[in-house]
Amino acid sequence: MKIQVSESVGLGHPDKIADVIADKLLEVVLEKDIRAQFACEVLTSQNLIVVAGELTTSYKEKLDVEGIVGEILLNLGYEVSRFSIVSNLKEQSLDIRSTSIEGGIVSGDQSVVLGCASNETTNYMPLAFNVATDLTRTLNNCIRNKEIVGGKYDCKSLVVIEDKKIKTLILSVQHDIDVDLGLFKEELYRKVVLPSLNKYSLVFDKSDLLINQSGKFVIGGLDADTGLTNRKLIVDSYGTSVRHGGGGYSGKDLTKVDRLGAYYARWICKNIVAAGLCSYLELELVFHYGSAEPLIIIKNTDSLHDLKSIIPKVFPIKFAEIYELFNKPIKYSKLACYGHFGREELDLPWEKLDMVDKLKSIL
Repeated sequence: MKIQVSESVGLGHPDKIADVIADKLLEVVLEKDIRAQFACEVLTSQNLIVVAGELTTSYKEKLDVEGIVGEILLNLGYEVSRFSIVSNLKEQSLDIRSTSIEGGIVSGDQSVVLGCASNETTNYMPLAFNVATDLTRTLNNCIRNKEIVGGKYDCKSLVVIEDKKIKTLILSVQHDIDVDLGLFKEELYRKVVLPSLNKYSLVFDKSDLLINQSGKFVIGGLDADTGLTNRKLIVDSYGTSVRHGGGGYSGKDLTKVDRLGAYYARWICKNIVAAGLCSYLELELVFHYGSAEPLIIIKNTDSLHDLKSIIPKVFPIKFAEIYELFNKPIKYSKLACYGHFGREELDLPWEKLDMVDKLKSIL
């Protein structure tokens, strides 16, 4: 019996608001200077947004932090004038820059990253991750399109799946104070839960679906909690069935090994599984300060091939090569919610199956 557990959060969750702000700022910086170095952390609270970090760029115009943050808050239904928006961005440390950039791009930090792919779904992601994420994405889309009366963007999902059966599904959604909770729950079931479960042909008993089980969820978002960047690492990655190295992705350009390394590991895993060398692969990469290439560790797979030897023969292995391959114009703010992997609706370099033929040819 295989049991998978995964959770997801929606756009209105305070941690995700922080991630979206960080990645939107990054996106705007890279639109002006694709080789800029940027890393920021964001704190979100009831009446306060703090952006702090490093920015080194050849582009001279000042980054409009207040305007970018204000637009994101407005789109989530907040009155922007109530917030104090504080920005403290300084240049990247010369010590780090001299090692990671000026001598040829290498790792500017130590990091352990993991990647994964599984053939159990069409996007090569764990099933439970797909289901949990589909619930929050479908819900937020329904709210944006005004298809669920009284619903708000702050939401959470959690699923426990045993083989192809739902053991437990939890969905919690913020709502207006005057909604009829019975009708609200029924709408969530019909418009969000049922389509998501049917999409993956899952068996379930309605008694195992716990929708707004705590009752009222009126006070939410930034009026209820404080958010920070990169505090939903497992939600951003593969769910609880896959290990995580501990480094976050949002707010970091691709000279940052936590982000680039994780994307690189996913690309390798997805292509190897798609090429039929295994049905499941979990890969660990270890980088250290100033390293040009990572240490490769095969963590978990059913492959009968020597994958550790195959990877350097097929995939670029130098940090600088990986950076050049992946450092393209990307809508990073769209990655900040619903995960960084398996996003087939986005044109992401690490999701391309462009090494499958080469892998097949060496066998």
